Amino acid sequence: MERYPAFDERPVDKCVADVRGSEYYILLVGWRYGYIPLENNPESKSITEIEYIEAIRSKRPCFVFLVNTESWPKEWKDED
Repeated sequence: MERYPAFDERPVDKCVADVRGSEYYILLVGWRYGYIPLENNPESKSITEIEYIEAIRSKRPCFVFLVNTESWPKEWKDED
């Protein structure tokens, strides 16, 4: 998402459209929750969680990889 050029649509809409257009979904979890859009997001989910929910909903194969907790610097972890 960080490398997207400027689009007319909201970032979350673009990300969800990309998931819908994909063959599979790869999720890399690095112990941070990520950006939470305020607009049209009553459950306060991050864009990454919204993408993941869309991948499950649209029956995309999901490959989830977790960063080893010992190799992830403590100061980079979200508190909650």
